[in-house]
Amino acid sequence: MLIATRDFFVRHLKKGTFLWKSLEFLQGMLFVKNYLFYYKWNLIKNSTTTKEVNIEFVSYCNLRCSFCSLDHEKP
Repeated sequence: MLIATRDFFVRHLKKGTFLWKSLEFLQGMLFVKNYLFYYKWNLIKNSTTTKEVNIEFVSYCNLRCSFCSLDHEKP
């Protein structure tokens, strides 16, 4: 339902209109509210969020499986 409503607004509104700008403003305010509740004020303690994802590409794997995409030298 929400996705269909969003798609309707995207298809039928021009990006320069007042209604489009006010919808973008409200979306930004919802983002700010969620950010403040989760990260700054710590009002919601039961939810799980991901603040940071650390990805390190290393090739010291010794498994040598057939599905491995790492660049191993075969013995």
